[in-house]
Amino acid sequence: MNTVDKYYVNEKALEEAVKENMKRTGFKPKDCDAYKWLKSFFGDKFSSDDVKNLSLVINDKLGIQFGREYYRRKKTCIYWIQLNFQEIKEKWPNFAIATTHKDINGSDKVVIIPHP
Repeated sequence: MNTVDKYYVNEKALEEAVKENMKRTGFKPKDCDAYKWLKSFFGDKFSSDDVKNLSLVINDKLGIQFGREYYRRKKTCIYWIQLNFQEIKEKWPNFAIATTHKDINGSDKVVIIPHP
């Protein structure tokens, strides 16, 4: 097995462990605080890309590690936000969010800026 295959197997194993943990804990995205928080930014309908982009920005700006095992699915991204929700809420007041900028593909770009 080459290095790429080993990386893929390890990433898939981590992803499966996350999904199993979600199942074991009975995680339902629409019932969690993180989902309600996401709705406050994006409204009732938000895409997987919205959640992924916000998660990546949280990782970058707030310094909360967003692992690849959460990246592939909207549900696992929401689960990651829920797992880290207390820390995100503690750090969030120092930042404001803007979603009106468009990236090169024309989709919304999530930007977190220091709050005045």
